[in-house]
Amino acid sequence: NPFNDMVDLTAKLNWSRTEQRDERVDQSRNPSISLGGNKSWLTYDTYQAELSNRSRFDVLGLENTAEYGVQFRRQDRESWVFSKGDVGKPEYNNGYLQPFNIPEGRQDMSSVWGEYTVDFGNGLEVTPGLRYDFIRSVGVPNAAPRYNNPSQGHDYSEVTHQGFSPSLNLNYEVNRNYTVFADWAYKLRAPVIDEIYTVGSTTSTSQQLDVGRVNAKRIGLVAQFNNVLQGRDAIKTRLSLYRNDVDKNIH
Repeated sequence: NPFNDMVDLTAKLNWSRTEQRDERVDQSRNPSISLGGNKSWLTYDTYQAELSNRSRFDVLGLENTAEYGVQFRRQDRESWVFSKGDVGKPEYNNGYLQPFNIPEGRQDMSSVWGEYTVDFGNGLEVTPGLRYDFIRSVGVPNAAPRYNNPSQGHDYSEVTHQGFSPSLNLNYEVNRNYTVFADWAYKLRAPVIDEIYTVGSTTSTSQQLDVGRVNAKRIGLVAQFNNVLQGRDAIKTRLSLYRNDVDKNIH
């Protein structure tokens, strides 16, 4: 509830932890490391921080709203597996190692974003937006030499990705019951830890991966009616058509 229309700050801090422990009921078997071996341990820690502001002002008699902010996100992952069939094998660290398809690592994302909405007063709102992301990924070398062999292209060093994501949204309220909308975005997706640092005994890591892009288009109609079956109720229906064209699909 700010005193100044130009300053309406919001701050958010988040932390979450996910822990998963799996153990095979039948320990006499020797399942694949990629399937979790005999036992597996997996922990995710996710940290997020965001500071944003909303400013409202008039330009040429039109209502304008600017929203902008900075974001930071970090995810740490610890991954272990015990493979009974590899006890006594130094190349597999005597059975205790990271699954080659679930590597350990950390990914940081720092972002700056902004949206600018112009209300034309006739039901039409136009909102262009722009976002910039910088992503830093760092792998943790596998404890097993079998999956930490530079001669096979195993490289757990730092990788960075970055880029802009523009967007545009049009929202037109035809009347109190019908609203038409259209939006476009050119979205960035950086490869995740799995996609960069997954290896095999003869398969290299993938530092060469570029960001993927989604060219997303959508149009639609929203219909809302109040006091239909009884007082103070509402029925809302949305129809939308969309098309997503993917470039440099990481999969």
